[in-house]
Amino acid sequence: MGHCSIGLKWEATPRETDTQEQTDEDVGSEGTLRSIHIVPDYALLTGDRPPGFHIYGSLVPGLHHGLFSSRTLYCGAKNMSFKSGMELRIKGVPKSNPIRFTIDVGHSEEVIALHFDFRFNHLGDKRTIVLNSLEYGSWKEEQRERNFPFQPGQEFEVTISFTPDNFYINLHHGNMIQFPNHLRGNHYKFLSISGDVMVHSIKISGTWFSSRTLYCEAKNMSFKSGMEMRIKGVPKSNPIRFTINVGNSEEVIALHFDFRFNYLREKCTIVLNSLENGSWNGEQRERNFPFEAGQEFEMTISFTDDYFYINLYDGTMIQFPNHLGEKNYKFLSMRGDVMVQSIKVK
Repeated sequence: MGHCSIGLKWEATPRETDTQEQTDEDVGSEGTLRSIHIVPDYALLTGDRPPGFHIYGSLVPGLHHGLFSSRTLYCGAKNMSFKSGMELRIKGVPKSNPIRFTIDVGHSEEVIALHFDFRFNHLGDKRTIVLNSLEYGSWKEEQRERNFPFQPGQEFEVTISFTPDNFYINLHHGNMIQFPNHLRGNHYKFLSISGDVMVHSIKISGTWFSSRTLYCEAKNMSFKSGMEMRIKGVPKSNPIRFTINVGNSEEVIALHFDFRFNYLREKCTIVLNSLENGSWNGEQRERNFPFEAGQEFEMTISFTDDYFYINLYDGTMIQFPNHLGEKNYKFLSMRGDVMVQSIKVK
């Protein structure tokens, strides 16, 4: 099997990183969002060179109760290797009628060395780039750049490099921005991109990201006993597997739902399991496998204190024990060879 890359496509409100600027108006009275669109794209090139991944976000006006909170969604890379002297190259296109998009580079969500916020029309800023850094909840002083060469629908390229003293950001028209490396790190492992942009590719010094660094998650969601999660999607051509995890964190997974087209010698098999603090419970296998490459599917997930109930689009219902026995789960992750068209919880 070749190595895979994952592409992400979100239709969601961007994550607000400037906590001092958040308002109720930004996220609606319930702080909710209509739907998520996630597109894991595992199409391979030659050898270990998968394609870049795609992220598309848009602010959603008139948000409604019962769906994911705008502040729960994250996409990007963890445990990447971006070192002093390397170059991070990002290509993309701002969507139509953009409000903003943001690039964060650092150690984690709480420790951001470079917060790079492209504001088309956000919080009184128009066509302005705002740079900042964050250490455990405390923002440094903002740096504003008025030179703003980005246009809706027009492709751009941005390159980012750094030394222990400074970041150097080259915009696609040749302008260079310098920003202090306040953390003075030589190596950063975290990347997050959100907002009104479709990212065509991300490379570090000419190397595509490995599949193990890329992720898409919903954190602090509200998926309660009696609610229904509805997922629509299409498996890609020549799929290997795709996976859905529901639980409280990466280490505490109540429902691990693994669709194996051809993985670890298993073909057309669904494997269910649960994970508690690093220990997997017993696997449950289902041989009824109605999924086909290129064919749209719909499935629903609901649960009680005792069981999860998964209804597949051919009418099959799978029952799996709710080993954790909880009434509310806050974590969702997805990855693999599937284009997910929508996810809704109600």
